[in-house]
This record gives sequence, C-alpha cells and structure tokens, in this order.
Amino acid sequence: MIDRTTKWPEAIPTDDTSAESVAKIIYENWITRFGSPKTITTDQGRNFESNLFLKLLQTMGIQKTRTTAYHPQ
Repeated sequence: MIDRTTKWPEAIPTDDTSAESVAKIIYENWITRFGSPKTITTDQGRNFESNLFLKLLQTMGIQKTRTTAYHPQ
C-alpha cells in the first residue's frame, strides 16, 4: 500500500491473498492507523473484486478505482 500524497509505503507480509485476508490487512494496518482514504486504486484481482472487499469500501465510504488489465502483447 502506498499513500499517494506522502508517498508513504506499507508492506504487510501475508501467506494468504484471499478477499478476507486482504480486507482484514487493509482495515487493521491502514484504516485503523491513518483513517479511511477517499479513494483506493487496485488491480483487477479477484480478492479486490469480491463482495466482502467492496462491502468494506462501501462501509468506510471509500471510492474504488481499478488499473487497466495487463495485456502482454
């Protein structure tokens, strides 16, 4: 995670990238420390597109934007 304003990076080690784990990591390690961001930019991974993750963002009042899909050609 990187704060776009201050360029502050946070790296949280995890062995599980499920939607539940990602939502928990973002909540416990970012939102509780720095507050809710106005927007969050993610890739199009399934963990970021899950209903649970989208419900967390909705509950916290966070708008979500996505990066474009990777096209190796």
